[in-house]
Amino acid sequence: MKKRKVKISRLLLLIAIVLLLAIALFFGIGKLFSRNPEPSVPDNPNIIESNDDRKVIIDVLDYLVFADAKEKVGFDFVVARLRFTSRDGSTISYDLKDLYTSERLQLDNGRYYADKLSEKSYYLSSLNVTYEIKELASKDDRLIVIPYSDSSDKLTISDAEGFIFEFDLSDNLHSIEELQYTSGSDIAIGGSFEAYLSDAYITQPQYMQRNGEDMDYPSTVQIYTFKLHINSIDEEGIYIAKAEFVSDTLEEGIYYALDDSFSSIKASNIINKPLNKDDEAALFFEIINVDGSAPDFKGTLRLMMSNQNDWIEISAK
Repeated sequence: MKKRKVKISRLLLLIAIVLLLAIALFFGIGKLFSRNPEPSVPDNPNIIESNDDRKVIIDVLDYLVFADAKEKVGFDFVVARLRFTSRDGSTISYDLKDLYTSERLQLDNGRYYADKLSEKSYYLSSLNVTYEIKELASKDDRLIVIPYSDSSDKLTISDAEGFIFEFDLSDNLHSIEELQYTSGSDIAIGGSFEAYLSDAYITQPQYMQRNGEDMDYPSTVQIYTFKLHINSIDEEGIYIAKAEFVSDTLEEGIYYALDDSFSSIKASNIINKPLNKDDEAALFFEIINVDGSAPDFKGTLRLMMSNQNDWIEISAK
């Protein structure tokens, strides 16, 4: 009988131990899971975060929406004027790849989209778009191009430091046709010669040759190309001996046309070539563009004909 009581006592003790272990295990697991709370939900992305800690403050001053471009160039786009302000008064450098759209597109490829536009004879030159933000003053305004493909009415740009702005794509509408060069409006007349400027665009450096050999230009060089159409020519054998581009906005002011050893696989060089009625050929100018700004064709073309000593001028817009 005594042995039976001992066995029962041991059984009860074992049951108690098992129950205590089960309870301890239950609460232990609960505490374990409590160490990994649910991920925090980020704030509403449409709310502008505090800029107190950022070194460069960004504000959007105004913008233009080109919502009719997609059928012509494959994308619509916004040109926005951004103000960059240094909090400590130092010069500003800002990597545009850190700025991205709600379509997850980084904005450091503006030059690519500008080239796509220029291939279709649409130019951002009059807007002076910027492709890089380097060594700006402590406060500076720059225009950037922001492509998009979604047909919604809203587009957001933001960065990792809390800047966010939402564009209303139904407002500030402009037509891509405003960016097309208007040809034929400016005519050069000089003695027996009459011509007009039919186009102005950037020739990609890889298309340039000298004496039949491909050119190897650095990335800072742009080839400004002005195409002339000869309306009439009353004297055989005359040609354009030299030409200048007098820019209204570019730093050096006066640029000299490349000589006849230069050519492009896209257009022939008109310098030193005998002219005939209805000829159409180009003048090429090497422009150094260190800051990555958009081409600006505003200025005056000056032509010196082989049969005279006075400049003939054509206004470029």
